Amino acid sequence: MNYDRPRQLAEGEHAGKWHYTTGNRRSGVYPIGYCAEHAPHDSEAEARECYGQYQRDRIELRENACSWAPCQIKDCDNPARNVAQSGGWHTAALCNDHFTKADAVAALHLDGPAGDSMHS
Repeated sequence: MNYDRPRQLAEGEHAGKWHYTTGNRRSGVYPIGYCAEHAPHDSEAEARECYGQYQRDRIELRENACSWAPCQIKDCDNPARNVAQSGGWHTAALCNDHFTKADAVAALHLDGPAGDSMHS
């Protein structure tokens, strides 16, 4: 099981700074997203926003990529066959009327800082 969340660095030249990380008992803990490429953040909130932006920047829209499903935009009853995806486990079905990046952000619940995640 992988646990994604911000973690504060305990030692080294950046002790006290923050990265958004993933970790498990087998592979250890390491920074992900833009945090893997850049210096650590001053706060947990900055690390969460950094990973949230990374997820938004990686949204892919695929037309006719699933069987019919309900559109995942709130209060929309249209059938959907399009898929929005960010990362390996964040997916949402979107109808033709909501097949935009802005609606994908809303359907994937990526319109703010990243929360904690547990996935395999």
